[in-house]
Amino acid sequence: MYYDKRNRSTLNELAPNTKRLALKWYEYLVKNGIEVLVYDARRTVAEQRANVASGASQTMYSYHIVGQALDFVPVKDGKALWGGYNASSIQKAIKEAQRLGFTWGGDWDSDGSQQDETFIDSPHLQYNYKGYGSDKVLAAAPATKPSAKPKPAQGDGKAIVPYPGNPLYKGAKGMVKKDIERIQRAVGASVTGKYDTATEKAIEAYQKRKKLDADGVVGLATWNTLF
Repeated sequence: MYYDKRNRSTLNELAPNTKRLALKWYEYLVKNGIEVLVYDARRTVAEQRANVASGASQTMYSYHIVGQALDFVPVKDGKALWGGYNASSIQKAIKEAQRLGFTWGGDWDSDGSQQDETFIDSPHLQYNYKGYGSDKVLAAAPATKPSAKPKPAQGDGKAIVPYPGNPLYKGAKGMVKKDIERIQRAVGASVTGKYDTATEKAIEAYQKRKKLDADGVVGLATWNTLF
């Protein structure tokens, strides 16, 4: 799998029962050679609020917040195929997810009658378990030594979109507008094409969740984790 390391890292963010079944689903993909990028799982409340503000999501009642949902995109030769959800292999993958108990956002009615969202969301897989927020951590995580520093989540060192070559940050010269807009969409900030304070804060929140240096700068490690 082209994005194997990154996919497993993202799935490990999920709540325990959701994660167990999501990893089982992922092993099915590996076994059948179905390439995807799992690009989002657990979100903070602040990240979801930014998604709602930007129109990327329609509700604060998101299963991503409680670790019971993931988003994926079909991949071919390392490139995302956003229009590829009707491919036979991807439909096969979706049916397997549904067999395991997941709901697919592509089945949501445009009027929101099946779920709390109000638009069809093809990348979305959701595990209701026993209801919203019911899939909780079963035991406390082991304590870490005070000197221990989390290992940065840098994906596989691969990105769907090549790194621009220079860090992007508020006030940097020579940034390309489409790169800024791409980042804003990825972190749930309003898409303005300007690297403003709101964008910087959204990037910092994303970096904290991914255990990257939370400096609001999109360098190579952050870029490869975003894309």
